Amino acid sequence: AQYRYFFSPQFVLRGGILIGQITGDDLDYNDRRRAFSMENQLFEIAVQAEWHPLGRKAFEESGSFTRNFSPYLGLGAGLVFSSEEVTASGTLEFKPEQDAGSVFIIPIDIGVRFAVTPNISATLFGGARLTSSDL
Repeated sequence: AQYRYFFSPQFVLRGGILIGQITGDDLDYNDRRRAFSMENQLFEIAVQAEWHPLGRKAFEESGSFTRNFSPYLGLGAGLVFSSEEVTASGTLEFKPEQDAGSVFIIPIDIGVRFAVTPNISATLFGGARLTSSDL
């Protein structure tokens, strides 16, 4: 879920919530010595500034709405809350990292937004999250 506030057609402040899951297994890479696997449920809350270099006004001079398409770059700050589960079945000793409960992140996104109605947009984006934890 996202909410955008447009300061101008080119500059936007976005607040959002993302829910997801990541998994991994050393056995997928034939590392039988270590053999760690993990599953992590993620809940992210973040604020981002977006730059829409091709951003146009959604309303013409006449006041009528015009659908528009806008690629963008985003940079922000946020928190991720997680509930990780790590298992080890290999021969190496397993020393789990202490769970802090939440981790500060710097989200960096690239995407495209399409204005469907005056109040609803469809967005497709991808990005990276810089974090200070391996969890």
